[in-house]
Amino acid sequence: MNPFLKSIIIESSPVWDPIYAFAYRCVSGYRGPIPSFENRRRIGPKKIGDFFSGGRQAHECLKHCIEKYQTKPLCESVVLDFGCGCGRVSQFFVAEVAQLHSADVDPTAIAYLKKAFPGIRTHVNGAMPPLPCADSFFDVVYSWSVWTHLPYESQELWLKEMVRILKPGGVALITTQGPTVLRNFLESPKVEEPWRGTTEKDLLTSGILYKDYPFLTDKKSPLKRLLSGIEGRYGLAFHSPKYIREKWSDYLEIAEVQEGSMHNQHDLVVARKRNV
Repeated sequence: MNPFLKSIIIESSPVWDPIYAFAYRCVSGYRGPIPSFENRRRIGPKKIGDFFSGGRQAHECLKHCIEKYQTKPLCESVVLDFGCGCGRVSQFFVAEVAQLHSADVDPTAIAYLKKAFPGIRTHVNGAMPPLPCADSFFDVVYSWSVWTHLPYESQELWLKEMVRILKPGGVALITTQGPTVLRNFLESPKVEEPWRGTTEKDLLTSGILYKDYPFLTDKKSPLKRLLSGIEGRYGLAFHSPKYIREKWSDYLEIAEVQEGSMHNQHDLVVARKRNV
């Protein structure tokens, strides 16, 4: 899409998005909260139906893994949605767990969650650790599409933070992007300059690839509005399952890597904090 036209659509969203939301409610019968176009767009799905259906699918997959690997019942568990955005997944867990916390760098997303779901304990976190949480506090931490954007140095620091805040034996569920997603990404005619010439073999050889988003250096890019609350480097990261099993095991016990289990795209890393 033409950058100017895209900018017009974004700027005018406060006018047309409430009409779109009203129409969605009329057709679907849904009466619950709906985040704004700006907040939906920051986490990917612009269409309201896609926002809800994608969150529901992710919730079902995560819930299945929690029930499989977590010894404590879900209804008795203290859970954190790390990188929650505007609650695409949190909204489906809020009535199922003993205590739900949600954290994100985007203050606008957290402001929406506070208003829409007052039962969620929300936190605005910084780009780097620590989180405003006590040691060994959570039974479960899940994180949808956070490590898929972090540079190398941040990935390691946040893995250490997951270890700190999880109870011994606690479960961490983290999505990553593997070789299949990279291959599809590289085959796109719109692949950006930093990735041109990259191959799937590069990922399989190195185990991990990361490049900053090009628009970070373009002050006029409308995409910069996606970065509310984000500081420092930010881009796309890909991990091979072999790399996850070998390197992340320095921090957590890797139970399995479910390739493509999240929307047939993201891999789901299922890990536990070791009992000390």
